[in-house]
Amino acid sequence: MEKEFTSKEVIDYLKKLDDSVDYPVTLILMGGTALGLLDNKPHSEDIDITYLIPGKEKKDFLEKVVKNAEKRGISPSKVHIFSKDEAITLTCIADFSTRAIVYKNIKFKHLVIKIMNIYDIILTKVKRFEGRDLVDLKNILKKIEISEPLLDRRFSILLQNEFQKELFIKHYQKFKELYGSFLKK
Repeated sequence: MEKEFTSKEVIDYLKKLDDSVDYPVTLILMGGTALGLLDNKPHSEDIDITYLIPGKEKKDFLEKVVKNAEKRGISPSKVHIFSKDEAITLTCIADFSTRAIVYKNIKFKHLVIKIMNIYDIILTKVKRFEGRDLVDLKNILKKIEISEPLLDRRFSILLQNEFQKELFIKHYQKFKELYGSFLKK
C-alpha cells in the first residue's frame, strides 16, 4: 500500500509550500484531505487541492507544488492539484469555491486555506459511492450534524448540472437508505 497522509503531514506540506511562495494563493482542500483537517478522517490516500491564483504566478506555483512534494518524499502523483475549472469539471459543482469555508486553525503568510463545504463533500462521495466513500460518509454522519432538508436541497441543485442523473439519483437513494437514520430531519 502506498503512503497515506495524516492531517499533520498535510499541514506540514502546506507550511513548506507557503514558505516557498511570495504571492497570495487560495487553496481549497477537497475530499479526504478536507475531512482530515476537519478531524473526521485519520489519513487520506492523496492530497486533493484546488488553487485559485492569478495567471502570471500559475506556472511558478505548480512547479513549487511538485518540488515541495519531492522534498518531502511525497510522490508528485499523490498531490492532485486542480484549477478551479478542472475542479468544477471533476465535481460538477460550479459554486464549490464560493461555498468553501476558511480554515482558521493555522495562519499562513501567503496561502489562504479553505475547506470544501461538508454538504458538497458528502455529495461528491455519494456521486462516486465506492468503498472508501461509504466509510467516509458513515464517519461524517457520526461526527457532524447534517440537516436532511439542506442536503436534499443541495442534491437537487447539483442534480440539475449532473451528466449521469439516473446514477446520481440511485446513489443518493441508496445513501439515504443506508445512512438516513444519521440525518437530522
